[in-house]
Amino acid sequence: MIRLLWALLLSLAASVSVWAQMEPCLAGADTPQCGIKISLNPSSNPPEGNALSVPNEITVDVPVRIKAAKVQLSSGPKGAQASDFKPLTEAAKFKKAGNVERFHLKIESCPAADTAFQFKIISPKFPYPITTDREYECKGGTNP
Repeated sequence: MIRLLWALLLSLAASVSVWAQMEPCLAGADTPQCGIKISLNPSSNPPEGNALSVPNEITVDVPVRIKAAKVQLSSGPKGAQASDFKPLTEAAKFKKAGNVERFHLKIESCPAADTAFQFKIISPKFPYPITTDREYECKGGTNP
């Protein structure tokens, strides 16, 4: 009986692992197949640029299939590794809009000069946060 339970547990773990490997967001959060969309207000100029002017209201649309628990905006030095980025603000509440969960973040100023931003989507379905490949550069006033 115990062997049967272990076999069922191992097969369940294997099927979850295979499912996670098929998730398009694990290959890249910025790919169209992933479906994560980030909108800035005011938008960057040009729209495909990486400048994030402050103050700014940010909308992050995350596909429902990801079951996001929260969206985090992290800041760090330009060109740094993802591990060097520290959480700046986060949104745990969302509004459902069709097949996406819509999170809203607000940022008033740059934490420091030469600051870059990354977005992280945290979901209990994945062992680590989904991080956007695109790094945004903070443009505007800094905190004193």
